[in-house]
Amino acid sequence: MIKLEERFNYETKNWTLNFELRIRYKLSGKISIGKKWYIPFYGEGFLPISNEIEEIYKNKERIGFGMGHKPNKEWQIAFLFNWQGSRTGIIEDIHVSDYIYQIQIRKVWNKVFLK
Repeated sequence: MIKLEERFNYETKNWTLNFELRIRYKLSGKISIGKKWYIPFYGEGFLPISNEIEEIYKNKERIGFGMGHKPNKEWQIAFLFNWQGSRTGIIEDIHVSDYIYQIQIRKVWNKVFLK
């Protein structure tokens, strides 16, 4: 999946508004374990087209994996562990410090509702 994204940042220290256009590229998939369990995974990269916003977070790549359960054809529940590099200030080096935990609950709509 490829996305074109416009970001904006409003800084209150000097009351300025900055915009940044970037491309997001995401590869994802899942490995089935039996009929009801699966392992979701993804990798995502960010490519700024213009560097108008000073980043505190690295925001160049992100990866994640987890465990999912599909109790029936309509519902999916997954727990994901995500990693992203960050820093605490604009002039500091980037190091691994962001571990994000995510619970995803998805409902798959039947085609009857889409007619």
